[in-house]
Amino acid sequence: MAVTIRGLHMGDLLDMDIERAGQQFARDRRMMPRLEAAKLCGLGSRLLGEPIARLERGEWVRLLLACELSRGKERDLVLLDRPAGGEHPQDVDALVAGLGRLAEKGSTVLVVENHPALLEVAGYVIEIGCREGNEGRKIEVKKGRE
Repeated sequence: MAVTIRGLHMGDLLDMDIERAGQQFARDRRMMPRLEAAKLCGLGSRLLGEPIARLERGEWVRLLLACELSRGKERDLVLLDRPAGGEHPQDVDALVAGLGRLAEKGSTVLVVENHPALLEVAGYVIEIGCREGNEGRKIEVKKGRE
């Protein structure tokens, strides 16, 4: 007995990338938010059946971000420590898009980061001890973009 979903065998489904799955399940109201969030976070080329252990650190962070986006909850606090460290510029753009969508949904996003792309879109930038000597003990808060 074969298990199928919308005419696809399970093996075929697991070999499908997220981009194609979005086309295949375009009318599925339960799957589309998850697939759209994954695509927004730059994971469209990943296979549905890909083992989590094969993901690189940045992909893992963006997968968690996509999960958070697809939950549909508002007013969450999301904390990230250097999510853009060592990432390709396209991956950083996907990260910025995902974080921006979270903020649009009403979440508070707190990121420890020095990547220019993330600093550029931040609502506030807090610099702690960014100078030498006694000046290094100061905390500076700068308003970012509106």
